[in-house]
Amino acid sequence: MGIAFKGVPPTSDLRGSMSLKVLKLLEKYYSQEKITLFDPVIQSYELKKEISGNFLFTNSLKNAVKNASVVIFANNHPDLSLLNPFQLYKLMKSNGFIYDYWNLFSNLNFIKLPNFYYSVGNINSFK
Repeated sequence: MGIAFKGVPPTSDLRGSMSLKVLKLLEKYYSQEKITLFDPVIQSYELKKEISGNFLFTNSLKNAVKNASVVIFANNHPDLSLLNPFQLYKLMKSNGFIYDYWNLFSNLNFIKLPNFYYSVGNINSFK
């Protein structure tokens, strides 16, 4: 699983990050799962200082996504919206999915995004 933190404006300040709340719940309910954390702004060694728990940290989005069952976009950093969700999905485990609670790929035609991409507030992503 990959997860990122704050995005607009790009900052390494984690105060008030919704991602931290999501991460706490993931750790509580999925403590046996391998959760890899990535952020496009914060270096992995900095994240390690700020976040305790049984997590893996990486400076590479590819490493965070590779073989993941679930990828959560919890960051609205502009660079993330430039990614290609099809390419990300190819790196993941088969039958995995991407959950985007920032609608980073709202510019794409959701009909073309098969049942691997789900986003908040997009009815088409749940059909």
